[in-house]
Amino acid sequence: MTTIAESFNKADSDTLGPDLTWVEDVGDIDIVSNKARCGTTAGAAFARAASSLAGDNQYAEITAYLSTGSAGSLGIGSAARKAASSTQTYYLLWMVYGGSSYNVTLYKVVATAFTALGTTNVNVTFANGDLLRIEANGTTIRGLIAGAEVISRTDSSIASGAQTGIRFYNNTGSSTQVDADSFAAGDLAGDPNGTAAITLLGDTIAASGNTTIGTSSSITLLGDVISAAGSSGIPTSAAFTLAGDTLSAAGSSTIPSSAAFTLAGDLITAAGDVGNTISCSAAITLLGDTLSASANLAIPTSAAIALSGDVIAAAGATFVLTTAAITLTGCTIAASGSSGTTTFTFPPCAIYLGGNIALGTNGQPIVLIFV
Repeated sequence: MTTIAESFNKADSDTLGPDLTWVEDVGDIDIVSNKARCGTTAGAAFARAASSLAGDNQYAEITAYLSTGSAGSLGIGSAARKAASSTQTYYLLWMVYGGSSYNVTLYKVVATAFTALGTTNVNVTFANGDLLRIEANGTTIRGLIAGAEVISRTDSSIASGAQTGIRFYNNTGSSTQVDADSFAAGDLAGDPNGTAAITLLGDTIAASGNTTIGTSSSITLLGDVISAAGSSGIPTSAAFTLAGDTLSAAGSSTIPSSAAFTLAGDLITAAGDVGNTISCSAAITLLGDTLSASANLAIPTSAAIALSGDVIAAAGATFVLTTAAITLTGCTIAASGSSGTTTFTFPPCAIYLGGNIALGTNGQPIVLIFV
């Protein structure tokens, strides 16, 4: 996930900066009193941050200042999914002073042609210094002012574009205030959906509500933490590889996959109910992993599951495994704590035991059920 930011804190200049490199594709935008100001006095100006974001689901926001000039003569906006070129194609959250109130419109701009998305001129409450933010998340395009959504539309015309920017309009004939005090943009967090590979290296994905990571290609996690206090979904239709990762949930956590699922040296924990599920319609391979639950944990799969050097532990929980073949090699099945009987349920399937299989009770009863 990429984020960029610009303070515009520099001496008055005809060049934007100092934190990012900017390209002024249309008109002129200057630095005046540590703000970006529309230098064009008879038309529009557009500048894009030359730093590309990682994906197409993104936001762009500015701290906006807009004078109350003649109706429609001043405007300011933030742009997302801008191509890394001078081509004027992007989504725009646009605000103008309408004479008695501030109005916003979401536009799609395709090769300089502006098309309003849905109803135009939505009256909003705005004060100088408020954040003017556009978000493009899939086909959902929405605008926020001071953190509150003011307009949302659906459009699929512009599917990609890695850069973001700002647009000003001044038709007063003088340098009337149309300013941005700061700018920020980034990939949207919490829903990094993609059709290409996702690789996470030592990252934390956390949610007190819900978090979803969906992709139609491979996901690789290396030393990552995926946790949720509510529910966490990490679906993929391709290979899923975890190496030294922690998957945990205080509520319920679902990690489904329609392809291979490989865990190497990982920790899978749950403190909820049987809703804490790791399901897969293809092979699941666990290498030196720990599966533990203080309540219940289910690992169903319609294909083979192989455990090699793993620890399966539970404290007074029900542990449900697979409906296909299970191979246990050098594994430990144990009950810990003092929460009562721990039940390990093996539905109809073939059980293969290799190496030393230890049943460690820690003074607690264990029930193995083969049904």
